[in-house]
Amino acid sequence: MEPARQDVETVCDVAAGERLQALRVRHEVSAADRAELKKFAQNNAAPHVMKFSDCPKYGEAIKSSKTVSRTLLPENFVPRVAMGTVETTGPDQVGAHRHAMLEQLFLGLKDNDITVIADGMRANLAPLSILHIPTGSSHGAEVAAGNRLHYVWMDFFATKEGQEWLKMHKPVTEPKAGKK
Repeated sequence: MEPARQDVETVCDVAAGERLQALRVRHEVSAADRAELKKFAQNNAAPHVMKFSDCPKYGEAIKSSKTVSRTLLPENFVPRVAMGTVETTGPDQVGAHRHAMLEQLFLGLKDNDITVIADGMRANLAPLSILHIPTGSSHGAEVAAGNRLHYVWMDFFATKEGQEWLKMHKPVTEPKAGKK
């Protein structure tokens, strides 16, 4: 029997004239996932809160050097789930690639105006739009000159072993202030 869920009230300050929107993502956790959670108990001892600018940056071979990618939710916080962002300006692209070990959701952020290409089909990903990338789909994204690419990716891995995919994210180190 599952323990009763306790709802937690969260208060957020929003500037006058602004609107706060939220997306709730639910993920079913298996018995194996619960065992995995125990291995990383420190990750769930308190809420995972981090200033966006402090989220670790990473690079990938499928993205240009001007692209800024960040990890928002690293692996081992939610079993078989990781999340991050990708940001650049056009003209630019995220090269076509596929992953047989996970499915993805893309959430377009403010001012995002890109075309996602998946298995030969083209779809515009506008702000506050969600796009599903099925497991094994060949996909990439394009941003035209003058436009912005800025979306959240959400990876849902079929197995714990599939998270090895995340090793292709190579940490980016920033030069220290005042050093050249």
